[in-house]
Amino acid sequence: MRKDCAQFEPRLTITRPDAIVLGLIVAFAAAVRFYALGDLSLWSDEVVTMMLAQRSSLSDLADKIQHWDATRAIMHPYLLHQWIAVFGSSEAAARSLSAVCGLVTVGLVYLIGRQTSDRVVALWAAWFAAISPLDVHHSREIRMYAWLVMITCASWSLLLSMRTSAGIAKRIGLWFLLTALVYSHPLGTLMVAALGAGYLLIHRESQLGWGGWILIQVAMVLAFLPWAPRYLDHNPEVLVSKLNLRYLLEWPEAFTGGRGEMVIVVVGLIAWGIYHRRKTDAQSSQYLLAWFFVPVGLLLAYSLVRHPIFGQRRYLLFVSPAYLILLARGVAGLRWRSRIVFGVVAAAIAIATFPARVFHPERSHYRDAAAILRTLDPNATIIVPTHGTRVCLGYYMNGWEGMLLESELLTQPKPERVWHVVPTVVHKQDPEVVAQVKAAYEIDDFRDQPGLQIWHMRRKESQIAETDRPSPK
Repeated sequence: MRKDCAQFEPRLTITRPDAIVLGLIVAFAAAVRFYALGDLSLWSDEVVTMMLAQRSSLSDLADKIQHWDATRAIMHPYLLHQWIAVFGSSEAAARSLSAVCGLVTVGLVYLIGRQTSDRVVALWAAWFAAISPLDVHHSREIRMYAWLVMITCASWSLLLSMRTSAGIAKRIGLWFLLTALVYSHPLGTLMVAALGAGYLLIHRESQLGWGGWILIQVAMVLAFLPWAPRYLDHNPEVLVSKLNLRYLLEWPEAFTGGRGEMVIVVVGLIAWGIYHRRKTDAQSSQYLLAWFFVPVGLLLAYSLVRHPIFGQRRYLLFVSPAYLILLARGVAGLRWRSRIVFGVVAAAIAIATFPARVFHPERSHYRDAAAILRTLDPNATIIVPTHGTRVCLGYYMNGWEGMLLESELLTQPKPERVWHVVPTVVHKQDPEVVAQVKAAYEIDDFRDQPGLQIWHMRRKESQIAETDRPSPK
């Protein structure tokens, strides 16, 4: 028997003081997400996403994504295609889509806090979402993760709202959001499973019956079937060499900042919140725990049985709102002085990570490098160590035709003048390659850019003589 829907209505009102506090939280969230948004050059994954978004048609995008992006997820690149058509393709304009998604997520976390708890929990949860280092980081990137978190929150909020009504508009909206999840990332299927678990927990008080739920699922599956084979025809691109117990226990620290000690404190507060509300609001804790643990458990099981991919924290970013709302429920159960102390400490820990994790992560500044190459010697051949470097630099050089890999330089006639561009972020040069390049070229100029080392070199006279020598008949 379904409960009277009227009991859920009071949670959705907002007082003027709360609106002011929420406005300040959203303003801070906007500041850290939009600040200096275009300062950093695009990195390899962002370049791939931009190249896909700049395809001329949806069919061209669908063809290229099969070869360029290991996720094969088409929804975000197509949405970005529409976005940059309106706002432009600069780094700031393209990243602003993710920043907007991150900002909307903060508002949705507040709403879900109200739907599952009360105004105090909702405000704390919104604040934790506003300063979450991993969410802020991905809200400043041209990738699908901020979008994925936003539609995850929208899906849970809509599912919870069906305790009051489940009209045709809400049913269509839920179908669209579920379909968007699976078209936005292969791991969206895990969140669909979590929402299924959520419905099992909520169905007695939901206005959406079993028939309506099954119809929505069938419609989502039918909409996804044409694309599903593209997710299944290849292995994951990034694998984790080893899953260890310490990492399995510490990985949520990215949601709050700090180290493993912070995870212990947060888990303790979450446990306190569940215990504190065990008699008055135990079911809401179950919804949030299902949101968190179902995707985590399924991804861990997949990593143990098939391909180890659990180590990429961005893959589980869409469970962070549940984690932060559960944390807020624990904080709300403390005395007001303890709340303030924890809030100040948590904010200090999170914000302390922003310089390194958010505003100035280790990245290669390809845009600045391209400007140097074009200005000083645009006709010199460009040598790079990997195809990824060639793609990133080529994006800013309007194409990578004529660029050579280091391995190609060793097997082809050596150009007279070259730029040797080597990333210093997560890259180790092959000593043999370095030795052969030094033997063939002498350095004219050297530039040390953030994340890159750039040499301008001329072919040595002995190499010129050898290259110009006529071949034997």
